[in-house]
Amino acid sequence: MEALLKACHQMTALPPTGLTMPLHPWIMWVLWTSRNQFSFEDKSFSESEMILKAIKLAKEWQSAQPLPASSSVSSKDYQLSNKGQSPLQVQQNALLLFSDAAWNSSTCDGGLGWVALNHQGDSCFQGSSFRRYVASALVAEAMALKSGLDMAVTKGYKDVVCLSDSRCLVGLLTDK
Repeated sequence: MEALLKACHQMTALPPTGLTMPLHPWIMWVLWTSRNQFSFEDKSFSESEMILKAIKLAKEWQSAQPLPASSSVSSKDYQLSNKGQSPLQVQQNALLLFSDAAWNSSTCDGGLGWVALNHQGDSCFQGSSFRRYVASALVAEAMALKSGLDMAVTKGYKDVVCLSDSRCLVGLLTDK
């Protein structure tokens, strides 16, 4: 096993996966969890299914990692778009709260995340949470937004602009 791990550090994931981290720990994790599912739940997966799952997990992990403290998010890194509408006008003192969620339909587990930026694009706070027994992807998105808003209120922010990639949630909150 030691020789395998040493060899893995010298490997390059091909074709390019868009990852800045090694893929081999995720492949080993998926092998382990797939073995458990085979042993205890009589579920089996093909090699390509396991590799795709490892890449997906690695990308999820990579995207969930906080930005280094020395870097800040500039306004070029996020584009506020209202398709077919005028650009979003935000007050100088308003906090921009971005929220997102992931939902696993087979386990009903939800992963929640949020980050708040000031008008200059500097991170004010961020957070993430894991929840069990989440009813749907929409509920997970709403829980992520609520968690971010709760943190904004706790930190004393009064003007908050909420931004979500969930068109359904935004529609429910803004439509009549």
